[in-house]
Amino acid sequence: MLYVERGLLRSFYWFNENEVTSWFMGEEKLVISIRSFFWQLPSYEYIEALEDGLVWVMSYDELQTLYRLFPEFNLHRSIMLEHYSALSDERHHFKAHLTAQERYEKLMTADPALLNRVQDKYLASYLGVHPSSLSRIKGQFERNNKGNRINAA
Repeated sequence: MLYVERGLLRSFYWFNENEVTSWFMGEEKLVISIRSFFWQLPSYEYIEALEDGLVWVMSYDELQTLYRLFPEFNLHRSIMLEHYSALSDERHHFKAHLTAQERYEKLMTADPALLNRVQDKYLASYLGVHPSSLSRIKGQFERNNKGNRINAA
């Protein structure tokens, strides 16, 4: 398990010889490959640093020791599981029920600075579009929001 103090990470997996980005996690976030970490199995996803940063690491055994020595920390586990379950549900809805344009608009609203931190090929993969489609979607978004720009800096 990682805690990102500074930097940006992404998770991806391989599908038909292509990298598919699952998520991005930045500052003050916990990062984990859930199946791999909690079940102690090989992961089907990769976690990659997209920027130089500072992360703190806790092993599975260290976490279990923490739960055993400090039972009140199990409340933290419950809160964390609820939070990341909700994020997983949101990601599923995001990918399964929104158009590419809607996914881009939602991303611009939720985390516009991400667009300056992530290469277009990773954004396109995350949004489920070809990089050339991402350029078209960005252009359409800019035209639609000409008068009320969102500062992505």
